[in-house]
Amino acid sequence: MGARTVDLTSGNSLKSLLVFSLPILWGELFTQLYSIADGLILSRFVSALALGAVGGTTNLISISTSVGSGLAVGCSIIVGRYKGAGDASRVKTAVSSCLILCALVGLGMTLALELAAQLEQLRERVRLVALLDTLEYLKKG
Repeated sequence: MGARTVDLTSGNSLKSLLVFSLPILWGELFTQLYSIADGLILSRFVSALALGAVGGTTNLISISTSVGSGLAVGCSIIVGRYKGAGDASRVKTAVSSCLILCALVGLGMTLALELAAQLEQLRERVRLVALLDTLEYLKKG
């Protein structure tokens, strides 16, 4: 099958924008449906605590998705400019550089979030030890 192309620079602008944005809208719709189903299943079959944990991580997931999307769009602009200029060697260099950049940003975000999670666990352990020490003190007193 041949690839279908849409010329966004000529013709009806509204139609072109709708055709271009429909896949994005469908993706967002399915993301919201997944979130609703996830919430229903967790609240009904697991616990309110699990539902709260998923709700608490939604912003982190949105931020990481937005960073990834932004990097992909930025890289596609650079690659598109070189491709349009017909410079194949710069296209290859830009693609490999973008892949390395995306991998490094992804690794950095993963390490930062993992460190934050570990620090939070450590903080909770310190709180638990302090609570246990307080209870032990109150039992003796």
